[in-house]
Amino acid sequence: MTNLKLVITSSKGEPAMQNFKSVELVNGKVKETSNRREILLEDLINKSLLDNDDREISSNEVLTRYKLFRKLQGNNEIEFNQEEKDLIIKLVCAKYEILFAGQVVEALS
Repeated sequence: MTNLKLVITSSKGEPAMQNFKSVELVNGKVKETSNRREILLEDLINKSLLDNDDREISSNEVLTRYKLFRKLQGNNEIEFNQEEKDLIIKLVCAKYEILFAGQVVEALS
């Protein structure tokens, strides 16, 4: 099982942090808030699955990636088959620096 809530660490071994913006409607007005939290394994995987990085991808690949994204939703741990692991590793390694991508590869190994 892979722990999707695994905290990604910085080069100093501390939790890597990221700013997240959220928008909500409060009393008929749009309110934007900024929050800071740890980057989790699921964050890197989800972003890699959903981004096309301005390249064209086939409808089959879109569907495969979307179904895998949906499979992750609401889970803290998940069992990936080898094909899913290979796809995630390929996408993450293309998107992220070695420090982050290495942690994903290690978590899926």
